[in-house]
Amino acid sequence: MSEDVTPIITHLGSGLVGALITILVTHYLTKSREKEKSAASDSKERLDGVARWLRDLRGVTAGLKAEIVRAELPSDWYPSFEASVIELRRLTAIFPTGLDSKRKDEITTIVDRLFGMTSSEAVHGVQQVADMLETLEGLTNAAS
Repeated sequence: MSEDVTPIITHLGSGLVGALITILVTHYLTKSREKEKSAASDSKERLDGVARWLRDLRGVTAGLKAEIVRAELPSDWYPSFEASVIELRRLTAIFPTGLDSKRKDEITTIVDRLFGMTSSEAVHGVQQVADMLETLEGLTNAAS
């Protein structure tokens, strides 16, 4: 009788080992797939965050530039300048992950220069302000 049971037990044992291996391999592959999806999702979120941040910065820059072009007198655009510079400073207080350091440095330098201008420097240096805004706009339009 034990001779009849041994092949059955061997067969069942092989089946259990095979099932265990299948479960472990499936689990490993599922975890790998989830990690890849998560990494891809994180990368997309990072790129979307950079694009959104650049769009916000570009919006402030383009708005102020348009005010300067439309204005007949410095008093027409200076209040917008003050508000816009504060907004630029707020936006550059925290850079999104994924923005290259060279661009961060260039943007920070320009925003710091704009923020440090006195009212007299800004009004009398309207062309300099416009040039800095143009440069900022170019930095926000460059590929992320």
